[in-house]
Amino acid sequence: MVNAYYPNLFKKGHIGNVEIKNRIVRNSMGTYLGNPDGTVTDRQIKAYAEAADGGAGLVFMDNATPVPMASCGLRADLDTHIAGLSLLADAIKSHGAVPGMQLAHPGRDAGFVGSADVIGASAITFEPGTKLAPNYHVRYQLMKFTI
Repeated sequence: MVNAYYPNLFKKGHIGNVEIKNRIVRNSMGTYLGNPDGTVTDRQIKAYAEAADGGAGLVFMDNATPVPMASCGLRADLDTHIAGLSLLADAIKSHGAVPGMQLAHPGRDAGFVGSADVIGASAITFEPGTKLAPNYHVRYQLMKFTI
């Protein structure tokens, strides 16, 4: 299939050594299909398998938080989450797409969503009355999350 406006859209592409069947990307979004503890559910696996089956070459899962917090998305802060995340990635791969994951620390919103790991560019809180002020030593904190 050739699109006159986007002739390369359906051509294979590469990100590093990873080949992607086309240049269509399904961005990460909050599906809120996960368990409150951030573990993967069958509904998430089905939703992402369907997204991959729709033809995208790269399918990003829900944002995954690298810190403990209340969530209905994904958590990637404990080894116990690896099995569920692997099932999710396998479901995407089984439909011909490349799985991707966006790590998303909630920053100064962390206290609002139940995490004690609040970081930010300044000590200004997320909302008036929030008891947890952000740890604003961001450069050091962000280095912990650099892969």
